[in-house]
Amino acid sequence: MAETAQGVVWDLSDLYRGVDDPRIDQHLQELATRCAAFGQYRGFFSRSDFSPLALRDVLVE
Repeated sequence: MAETAQGVVWDLSDLYRGVDDPRIDQHLQELATRCAAFGQYRGFFSRSDFSPLALRDVLVE
């Protein structure tokens, strides 16, 4: 399922100086690392030890 939002413009000027701001690449790298780490929770909801408190801990992380 691939969809695009044509005509959508995001204003990220509060976060970055421009499209060449080096922090963009830094943030993308950090995001990739965090997403990979979050992969450890695949199947989380089907585990026998699932609980609301465990879910809270995952979301806080």
